[in-house]
Amino acid sequence: MTLTLELVVIGALTGVISGLIGVGGGFIFIPLLTMIGMPMRSAAGLSLVFVACVATSGAVSHYRQGTGDLMVAAVVLPGALVTVPVGSYCSAILPNRLLEVLFGLLVLVAASALHWQSAQQKPFPGAPVVGSGTTRPVWVVLRRAKVNGTEYLFPVNLLRGFAVGGIVGFLAGLLGVGGGSLLVVLLILVVGVPASIAAGTSLLGIIIPALAGALTHYGLGHIDMASAVPAVLAGVLGAVLGARGTLTLSESRLQSIMVWLFVLVAAYMIGRGII
Repeated sequence: MTLTLELVVIGALTGVISGLIGVGGGFIFIPLLTMIGMPMRSAAGLSLVFVACVATSGAVSHYRQGTGDLMVAAVVLPGALVTVPVGSYCSAILPNRLLEVLFGLLVLVAASALHWQSAQQKPFPGAPVVGSGTTRPVWVVLRRAKVNGTEYLFPVNLLRGFAVGGIVGFLAGLLGVGGGSLLVVLLILVVGVPASIAAGTSLLGIIIPALAGALTHYGLGHIDMASAVPAVLAGVLGAVLGARGTLTLSESRLQSIMVWLFVLVAAYMIGRGII
């Protein structure tokens, strides 16, 4: 199989998964690139280009169908923009194998946290709640959304949103994941955003930070733009199809898919970095 065809297949598969569960795709795009022999550092840089383009495609679809919250995404953005260049520069310093292990550990933590929340059927410790008699500080605002006839009311903590953005931005620059996989988890577990809405919101929130990280990686010489074109074109089409699939899956099914994909990816990357 030629490199171009491999990139098209990888891009299309990643795009479908990205649109379906609301991540930029880096968490699956990077492992697939390493399988065809691309170094982790180069895969991270190329991933951010892919994430920025595919996330835009998927985000538009999610926003139109009501499964993305633009205000929540805007709250996360400032913190991410501050830290994503820092993470990108750190990726040029750390060894390739260490980056692979860190990538796997990050995805494993995300899977564990999601599994805990799914098993307990309650918000993660520290997540804001909404209810009668609940007193909200001025930095917590309520958001309302309606998806497939189900109405959601959930709080958004502006301070937590900024902090979450900072964490996600640094890790996006460092590992090339765009922040989407981690951002989905944090939106669900810390902010309390429903999974059906967190999916599209994460895509809206990672577009600009991914672009910032991609520019930094390009300046460091980590990105071959010619390799990005076939993967991005296939990924954009796949993301549109995947976003439509969100409407056909239940909340619990979406979380279950995320957990199993994260576990498989984590096992592969940790093993690759150690062996």
